[in-house]
Amino acid sequence: MADPVELVRRICLCFPPRLPPPQRSRVPPPQPRCLGVWARLRLPSSALSLRCRALDASKPSAVRGEPSEEYDDDEEPYFSVTSSRLSEVDYLGESTKGDLNVRRRHLDALGGNGKSTLHGPIEEIAWKEARQAETLLSDLGIADPLTVRNSPRGIFCTRTLNLRSISVIGYDMDYTLIHYNVMAWEGRAYDYGMANLKSMGFLVDDLEFDPDLVIRGLIMDKVKGNLVKADRFGYIKRVMHGTQMLPTRAVSEIYGRELVDLRKEDTWEFLNTLFSVSEAVMFMQMVDKLDQGLVPAELGPLDYKGLYNAVSKALFRAHVEGQLKREIMAEPERFVEPDPELPLALLDQKEAGKRLLLITNSDYHYTNKMMNHAFNRFLPNDMGWRDLFEMVSIYVPSMLITLKVTVSQSLLIIILKLHED
Repeated sequence: MADPVELVRRICLCFPPRLPPPQRSRVPPPQPRCLGVWARLRLPSSALSLRCRALDASKPSAVRGEPSEEYDDDEEPYFSVTSSRLSEVDYLGESTKGDLNVRRRHLDALGGNGKSTLHGPIEEIAWKEARQAETLLSDLGIADPLTVRNSPRGIFCTRTLNLRSISVIGYDMDYTLIHYNVMAWEGRAYDYGMANLKSMGFLVDDLEFDPDLVIRGLIMDKVKGNLVKADRFGYIKRVMHGTQMLPTRAVSEIYGRELVDLRKEDTWEFLNTLFSVSEAVMFMQMVDKLDQGLVPAELGPLDYKGLYNAVSKALFRAHVEGQLKREIMAEPERFVEPDPELPLALLDQKEAGKRLLLITNSDYHYTNKMMNHAFNRFLPNDMGWRDLFEMVSIYVPSMLITLKVTVSQSLLIIILKLHED
């Protein structure tokens, strides 16, 4: 029989004593820091292309969430966090601060180039389909989206509009369906307006049309004789008095925190169309004349608002007396810049089931002449511009009632308005 002491020793070797379970700490763990936790995040390589938005390793390497920490090569996290110092704006217009970036060393280890996220047969299929799509777009004559984005005919917009539920589309004519050569059209309007001012007694022989003096989007202060530029909140940022720019200090002294309120039509005049260019040039130049004391005394005491009224009346006469429009109708090729694709775009809308309207304050003879010149030669199968529209609304200086007549299977509505001088 074995010695009892030896027996106990053998049993202890076969069954080592159990250690007591570790006591749980009653101290709550520290709250994780957001950037630090994400910076230490380790994900399997198969998830890299699915979890990270910024995979372009060609960008400058972003700093870690905890710059003071150092990692061993085998413990370095897959991601770094973009700091505010290195953040940019992505294609959605959002800041890249806080984005996760795959470190170059891990991409190199995986055989990636920072751009490819598919491997093996899936990647080959994707590249093949991409090449087929490019070939198809090329065969259809559709430009590369990147080329269209930088095209001078491209349209920038902040939202999209679904036209599926819209059945009627109305268009203005002047500077919408008919685009004029601004220098030629507004230049002649300026000439006729200045001729009318001269007939009133103003000294204007030394003035010339300057199309670069103003642009659409500016606002005339008819009371102070200024042309102002306001931000989207209505605060005035830049001011031109007459044809002279004012320094920032002068702008602050004149307007302070005053807001532009376009509802106050007795003070503000918004330059929202190209027709406003000639009027604004005339007013700014005449403000200089008034400040220099070059307005004849026989015209009576004039302030800036009275001067604006005189300019507006002179230009109104140029438009309604007919001389300007007769000159344009005689030489439409000099004043009109036709767009061959515009009539076809309206034809596409009509064939898609849309009902088109033309609404203008020009008279019928002028409207017909301009639309014939700009549209008819670009329409197929001997179509005319009136074939595009269900309804045409024009201006006639009269005090009769509304008439309806049928012209080329289109309904022509002649709105007869009372002409006011």
